[in-house]
This record gives sequence, C-alpha cells and structure tokens, in this order.
Amino acid sequence: MDLLYHRYADPVSLLNTVVGFGDLDGFLDTMLKQIDEDWLWELYLHQLFHERSFTDWKASLETGSTGGSSPAQASPVTREEISETVKRSRDILDAFVPE
Repeated sequence: MDLLYHRYADPVSLLNTVVGFGDLDGFLDTMLKQIDEDWLWELYLHQLFHERSFTDWKASLETGSTGGSSPAQASPVTREEISETVKRSRDILDAFVPE
C-alpha cells in the first residue's frame, strides 16, 4: 500500500474503481512496471558516466551486456582490497569539513 500512497492521493478509491472494472491484475502490472522503470531511471542518473542513452543502457541490462566484466567473470575481492577501500573512504570522510 505504501507504493500506492506514494503515487496517488486516494489509493483506496483508486483500488475500488480498478477492482470494479475487473482489471486489478492489469493495473498492478502496469504500476509495478512503472515503479521498476522509475527505479532504473534513478540508478542511471546516479552513474558517474553517461556513455549511452537510458534506452541503450536499459537494453544492455536486459541482455546482460553491460560492457564491463560480469559478476561471474569478476575476480573475488580480497581482504586487503576491502581494507584499502575502507581506509580510502575514512580518509575522504576525515578530510571533509562542512562549511
């Protein structure tokens, strides 16, 4: 229900109308697809580099050709790499001075 309240002012009335038309499954399918699309858009916007359009980027996710190494091909992360990443993150936070 939270997803409905986030999008619609009166989701109870909306659901009653949709159920009355007998199209609850179609409504939920459309709504969930839109939520997925919105989530992918937000993910795309937060990437550092936009070398491709959103449509091309989304299509590459669906086909699994992200342009980088896939999780199955990636080498496992070592404890040293994790420690180094944590250290760099702490250094960044320590250097941050709010204005």
